[in-house]
Amino acid sequence: MRERTPACVVKWICVASILAAAQMGSAAPTSCPIVGDASECELVVGGTRFVVAASDQGAGYFVIRAWEIGGVRQLAPDFSGFAFRDFSPAPGPLSSRLEMATVDVETSEIFVEFRELVSGAPGASSLSGEFHVTHDGDRSVVTRVITVRNEGTSTTLSRVYDVMDLDLKGTRVDDAASANPNGPILYQAEGDVLAETSVALGPPAEGYEIGLCPPCDLSSLLGDATFALSNIGTVAGPADFQSALSWDQKLAPGGMFNVTVATSIVPEPGAAGGALGAVLALLLCRRVGDRKASNLVSRAKCARPATGAGELPGTRGEAWNGSRRG
Repeated sequence: MRERTPACVVKWICVASILAAAQMGSAAPTSCPIVGDASECELVVGGTRFVVAASDQGAGYFVIRAWEIGGVRQLAPDFSGFAFRDFSPAPGPLSSRLEMATVDVETSEIFVEFRELVSGAPGASSLSGEFHVTHDGDRSVVTRVITVRNEGTSTTLSRVYDVMDLDLKGTRVDDAASANPNGPILYQAEGDVLAETSVALGPPAEGYEIGLCPPCDLSSLLGDATFALSNIGTVAGPADFQSALSWDQKLAPGGMFNVTVATSIVPEPGAAGGALGAVLALLLCRRVGDRKASNLVSRAKCARPATGAGELPGTRGEAWNGSRRG
């Protein structure tokens, strides 16, 4: 299991839902059991099973372990999750402590909290959020609410990553993946099943990327890697796809950033994988004007943005100890 170095407090909680649950007299959240070196938080909502793993072993990590619909896996275990990088002020030596890992079946929420430690003292930046799971008919949705706070006395420069490695219908290789830059909205398709990831509330992501595994660059962000996303919105398929969104934040002391991201997986009756894949590629190409479909699909790659003054650092040269599952 690879490690990540969170420089943050990671807190999966929804205040409104907890207040509503309290008013209804719901049972208190329960602690997640320890499986190996991690606390595993599991929710079963209708036909959806969703599992999050959290551990403070080593540098600590927080990943999605399972997303199943009707007993069929839809996601590569441990290759999806959240990552947070705090670039300024320099945090110094980092370690983390798992404060709490609970699941609330009444509100369909998972709550996990990591506490950043810098030379034995709490760090200045915090990252809080929530996983909320719903299942309606054949539609399965996971919503994440992310909040970044600067609890220190100096301005901070940070980046949040949201990484997904979907294996729709239990297949490692899917038909197509693409992004509509107007959002951005990320799509992935396998046969008659379509997954869509988008910002449901809050600012649009500054960065987005569709990638391949191998080389699994995007999942390396859940380890120690740090780099700017390329804004590449489509790659040739069928393939083993990954996707990611990112937000760069400059926060004054007491400042806060909040965004809600949702991923839905739903069957699309009558949609053939090949035809659907072409549609997804065309979504990206709308940004470059009306061209012939054959040219649009072949040119559906956005240029990497130039690095400007004040932008966050990062390269893809960092090593990653993770390995792709079989």
